Amino acid sequence: WPDTAPYNYARAAQNCMVETLAFRHRLDNIRVNAVLPSCIHTGALDLMAAKKGTSVEEYAALRADAQPTGRNGTPEEVADAALFLAGSGASYMTGELMKVDGGLHLSSWFNRPKITKTFVGGTD
Repeated sequence: WPDTAPYNYARAAQNCMVETLAFRHRLDNIRVNAVLPSCIHTGALDLMAAKKGTSVEEYAALRADAQPTGRNGTPEEVADAALFLAGSGASYMTGELMKVDGGLHLSSWFNRPKITKTFVGGTD
């Protein structure tokens, strides 16, 4: 989204903090990892729809259309990632920034022009 510099700075700081803490506590038997979700259909998505003056269904569909997988994630998928990181299957992982984003990080906003045009007034 345009004008998200403060959010981007906060996310970068969060990611650096995870990696720094993981390194700092590597010999203390403490693992530090993070789950990095993208568009997950929660109440926050519903609030954004209202803020944008559109229906939840329309906004969710627009956001899903911007995902390379063609859908929004679910809270359960994020929880599954967190449970994996907390479990024995991830016992040799630390400093991991696990993306739960349907491949969005690969796409540089797969359908960003459509979203920008719809909500910011940009052009294709």
